[in-house]
Amino acid sequence: MVTAQFGSCFRRMKTVLLLAGLVALVAGGGLPPTVEVETKPVDQDFVMRQKKVFSLLHHIHQIDRESEYYKIGSEYDIEANVGDYTNKKAVEEFLLYYKHYGFLPKGLIFSVFYENMRQQAVALYHLFYYAKDFETFYKTAAWARANVNEGLFVYSFSIAIIHRTDTTGLVLPAPYEIYPYFFVNSEVIQKLYVVKMKEGKLDPKLAPFYGIHVDGNVYTVYANYSGYDTWYNSEHKLS
Repeated sequence: MVTAQFGSCFRRMKTVLLLAGLVALVAGGGLPPTVEVETKPVDQDFVMRQKKVFSLLHHIHQIDRESEYYKIGSEYDIEANVGDYTNKKAVEEFLLYYKHYGFLPKGLIFSVFYENMRQQAVALYHLFYYAKDFETFYKTAAWARANVNEGLFVYSFSIAIIHRTDTTGLVLPAPYEIYPYFFVNSEVIQKLYVVKMKEGKLDPKLAPFYGIHVDGNVYTVYANYSGYDTWYNSEHKLS
């Protein structure tokens, strides 16, 4: 009798636990709440500014001498337009660095962890930030794009875009779009070069030989990031 009662209680307990588990499962697996994101239409002026930002960061290690920014930047004189900046001292400080102390040359690696480079970046940022309007800001950025170290320009220009009120909402390209070679190795770049030089006209049967899969206008490049050629000595294993 006692055994029968115990068995009955045990079955009821299992039933309760099972129901509790089902309730928890349903509660945990419910649909997430709907989130409404407010969107606003943008005017033509905003679109124009966004395109200019993209043009300044396109192929950062190359200078397009036929581009708008190069033509504007090569003719713009910062010193002759000091009145177009809301902080004259910031302009004078930048010119002091650029003309007398010297700026990091083009082609060299920029890092904010070096005090001298960081001070140059701050001076350039102030020049961008204190431009009185977007037109002056763009002319200044165009000048810097043509004359200043690439990494230094990207760093200061990006921060200025974030902090200026007339660039609110403008989108900056992702790091892998500005510096793609930081995210893919030379083998991938070579494969993409083959596609570019052949204008995409790859024989689907030969493409796998290059490690490329062709599906219409979509080209998938296979990359090896775990093979022997991704590190060359024990120091590379640590990075």
